[in-house]
Amino acid sequence: MVNRIRGEVSIPLANRTVVVALTTSAAAALEEAFGIDDFVEALAHVVPRGRVSARGTLKFIITVAEANGHALTDADRAYLGAMHPLDLFDVAAAILKGAGILQDKEGTQSPPGSAGESDGISGSASPSAT
Repeated sequence: MVNRIRGEVSIPLANRTVVVALTTSAAAALEEAFGIDDFVEALAHVVPRGRVSARGTLKFIITVAEANGHALTDADRAYLGAMHPLDLFDVAAAILKGAGILQDKEGTQSPPGSAGESDGISGSASPSAT
């Protein structure tokens, strides 16, 4: 169950949905994954120079999931890698909104866990098996 007060959101994986939050451990893991000492700089790898990076976004989601104690299988990684880019970016945005880092288009902060369905991302657009 998602705890919105803690900034938790649910994200889809291959055959399951997991709950994640951008915790201090996740922030430290992101710094490590991107090889930097500044969490804000790690976020810049997801949205470099105002553009969205698919590779950075995928790395961000995987790192946050693993930092929350979820062991990702090869099938989970393949599922995320096969997602439509906009769906993948929605997953990352939900994590950032849950943490209060990303704001809605209107410029107001989203309540934690409000992205996608009531508890996170719906994952309705399944990746196609190619």
